[in-house]
Amino acid sequence: MRMGALSGMSIGYRATSWVIHGKNHPARRTLKAVKLFEVSIVSDPSNGLARVDAVKSHDDEGTRFSRALAELAAAVRA
Repeated sequence: MRMGALSGMSIGYRATSWVIHGKNHPARRTLKAVKLFEVSIVSDPSNGLARVDAVKSHDDEGTRFSRALAELAAAVRA
C-alpha cells in the first residue's frame, strides 16, 4: 500500500435506511444505516473515489487497528 500498488477500496454493504434526494441535490441518496459485509483493499475499485490516501506505520496504533478490523470481519461473518 505504501508503494501505491493497492490503493482502492471495495466496500460491500446492504443499505438498510436511506433518504432519496431531488434532482438538484449533488447526491442521489444519503445512506443513514448499512449492514457491512466486507471491506477490501483492491487495485481497481468500482468507485474511483474509494481510495486509500494515507498509511500509518505499523506500531501499537496499527496493531490496535488490525485487531479491530479482524474483530469487525468476524462480526460480519457471524
